[in-house]
Amino acid sequence: MRESVYCQYGYESKEEGLVAEITEQQRKNWLELTEKDMKRVIEQSQDEELYHFRISDDYKILYLDVSKEILNSQSTFTAKMSSLMTLTYDSEIYHVLNGNKDWSLQIIVTDMETGKELENIKFPDEDYNLSIETWDNL
Repeated sequence: MRESVYCQYGYESKEEGLVAEITEQQRKNWLELTEKDMKRVIEQSQDEELYHFRISDDYKILYLDVSKEILNSQSTFTAKMSSLMTLTYDSEIYHVLNGNKDWSLQIIVTDMETGKELENIKFPDEDYNLSIETWDNL
């Protein structure tokens, strides 16, 4: 891999897998971009009627308030899933670049109308699965 503004050097190692070496300035740049992206996604969700994201200050807990009605809107459901994927990816980058190789993101999903907890998972160890059965099992 050639040198770029994103990393100093990259290679594949049998022991470590894909390795990207970055300078301290590149690490700071990545962290800044990652934090800005998480804030952007969370702010955008505040305009949504069927879901809202919040995240803890340490980026270890993601809160998702969601309406059951989201299951009737494929485009909104797809947008929510895309945002969720972005937030989990950004959280991973944030924690790895801060030296936490065994990172995880707790995702707590709450019903917007009732306030009841629908899911509480530790990602990536547990899978996120929101469906009609989630509400049926309340």
